[in-house]
Amino acid sequence: MVELSEELKRAVWQRDGFRCQECGVAVAQKNGCKPQTHHIKPRSAGGTDEQGNLITLCVTCHATKNSLGHKNLFIKTATTPKDTPSHIKWLLWEISTDLLVFTENLSPLNFPAQQVLHRIQQLGKTLESVRELTLDAIKENPRLAENKSTVPYESPETQEAILRGVKISYWSRHQQEVLDEEVRGDSPMEGASFPT
Repeated sequence: MVELSEELKRAVWQRDGFRCQECGVAVAQKNGCKPQTHHIKPRSAGGTDEQGNLITLCVTCHATKNSLGHKNLFIKTATTPKDTPSHIKWLLWEISTDLLVFTENLSPLNFPAQQVLHRIQQLGKTLESVRELTLDAIKENPRLAENKSTVPYESPETQEAILRGVKISYWSRHQQEVLDEEVRGDSPMEGASFPT
């Protein structure tokens, strides 16, 4: 299989604002996750290596695609200690954006207390798994515990980048909900449109 050139991959990443186009997490930059370049239409189905058929994904989102190669990528990254910090960052991003969307849609006037309690319980379990992954990462590489870098205050440019990532995440979740409803037969997709 012919590999994409580094120049082409970097052009796609730059076009996509150095953000995973599925979850919105930062990639291919100082504090970004490991980037991947994904074919929208697979080569095996006649897809090309043209920029219009390529998107930027983080390694975790890329590993979820339905093919043997992608499944192998998931196994490889899930078991490679050097990729654990990137996976942890992805998990924290997913938790944060999910909680943000949940909170935005929460009605104080018709407060769904049971849903809030259930979400808090889920969040606690997920955060505990992130804590365990972090401790495992330290066991694999004790030098991680010595890192003392601080998170800087956000600049306006960083805030804009974060908002772009949240927008990608929000619309990706919305699209997935519509697709899930279609698969379950709950809602027809006719006339559905998604922002680009």
